[in-house]
Amino acid sequence: MPVTKLVLGGLAVLLAAPIASAQDLRLRDIPTRWRFTGEYFSVDAHEHLGLVGVHYDVLDPFPAVPHLYLGVGGYGAVAGRRGGLFAGGLTAGYLRELAPGWAVDAGLFAGGGGGGGRVSGEGIEGPVLRPHLALERTFPLYSLRLELANTDFLDDEIDDLHLALGLSLPSEILHARESGRVPSIPADAVVKRRVRVTPQVSVFDPARGLNRLSGTPLERDIKTTGFGVDYFLGEHFFVPIEAHGATSGSVSGFGVALTGIGFSLPLAFADRLTLELATLAGAAGGGDVDTGGGFLWLARGGLKIPLYGPLSLSISHGATEAVKGDFEANVTTVGLTWESHLPELAADYPRSRLAKEGLTKETAKINPTRLQALDKMYVPRSKSHYRHGGRYESTINLLGVGFAQPVSESFSILGHVYSAWEGDVSGYSEGLIGLGYEFAPLYDERHRFYTSVETGSGGGGDVDVGSGLIYELGAGYRYDLTESVSLSLGAGYMEADHGSFAAETYQIGLSWHLGRAFLK
Repeated sequence: MPVTKLVLGGLAVLLAAPIASAQDLRLRDIPTRWRFTGEYFSVDAHEHLGLVGVHYDVLDPFPAVPHLYLGVGGYGAVAGRRGGLFAGGLTAGYLRELAPGWAVDAGLFAGGGGGGGRVSGEGIEGPVLRPHLALERTFPLYSLRLELANTDFLDDEIDDLHLALGLSLPSEILHARESGRVPSIPADAVVKRRVRVTPQVSVFDPARGLNRLSGTPLERDIKTTGFGVDYFLGEHFFVPIEAHGATSGSVSGFGVALTGIGFSLPLAFADRLTLELATLAGAAGGGDVDTGGGFLWLARGGLKIPLYGPLSLSISHGATEAVKGDFEANVTTVGLTWESHLPELAADYPRSRLAKEGLTKETAKINPTRLQALDKMYVPRSKSHYRHGGRYESTINLLGVGFAQPVSESFSILGHVYSAWEGDVSGYSEGLIGLGYEFAPLYDERHRFYTSVETGSGGGGDVDVGSGLIYELGAGYRYDLTESVSLSLGAGYMEADHGSFAAETYQIGLSWHLGRAFLK
């Protein structure tokens, strides 16, 4: 995979390049929350389905529209017989306090997804709508939720009104901008939060004697590419969040989304060589892999080895097993980890003081990020066909979310996740990581042009992407509507490494520009 190695090598060089800020930083707190749900309901008289949902919501993003929130997230199957069913998308809602300690939440999730069939092409597919009405009991550090929700895959048989239980955890984003000299926030009011980001490759070595959902033996190793984020709760414990997709092993469409708890123990080299232990669980399936209802656990141990600056090499080995399915494997993972430190404000620090206090240029810098919501259309080439025969008779539309993280004046790291919502490709999804180059040839820098190269995994929906490894080249135009919002139009070409699928791509996107402070 020379292209993948080239991309990862480029990431290693660019991640080490800092973005400097010449002035002090003034902060503005944007309230956010993590929202988790669990639900179990009837698909029909003979089938039940269990889903877990994970969402990240931005509260009151527009001061002129109080109580509005916008979020991104998705759902995955963990019980029933739909392992591999995933849906991702966006949420808009209304959250308002009814009385001290009580709040009402009304919202609508809209997205795309599918999968969960016993054979390729049999699963659920298409647009997903999930309106909810929830009552929250709020406490200082969390909120408990009871939801009345209707989960509706518009093109298939899943359409049910049911109850769901949930948990919300409050958080915030500290938006930073350059300023003249400002008084410093007291040192005891700033928490130095350690965060690690890791592009990674995993090899699943299945146990002997396993069968696929179709009944054929599962004998080959499965290679996946993915992304992980570690959020430290203190000096040693952290919360890992990971997502993987198959790129070899004849199981295109196999995906894993996990979270759990980890432990890091410094060993040497100024505490940069560390022993890492973690236990994770989540949703998995697709690609004809028998994960039952989709619930899977993984336990592992390994090392993080320092390389240069904030970069380290991550190596681990462990085991995984589907709780209800015929799948278990040893798992070896290698990744390139970038570590940074984000400032967080102590809970008792009055946010009103941010109007006159900030961080000094000696202690912090701004690292901007663009968060993106995208709609991408594939126009398949004439040579493309389904894995089991037949030509594509229509275009394919995918809903996606992602980020562009600048690492220099012109280059950015790109990360995107897409799910199909139209085009007769049940459950097709993909995850991409790559590099973007942006330039402003005009006098007015609100007009910018870009090129990009991305690689990653795709699969599901009977789309012939071989073992799942795909590449995409793109170019486009971005216009800054305001300081914080921009609109983009792009076109490009996508091709599977070994499958017949290839397509012209067209996409439209909306980006939110977020400046975050990183501690030096």
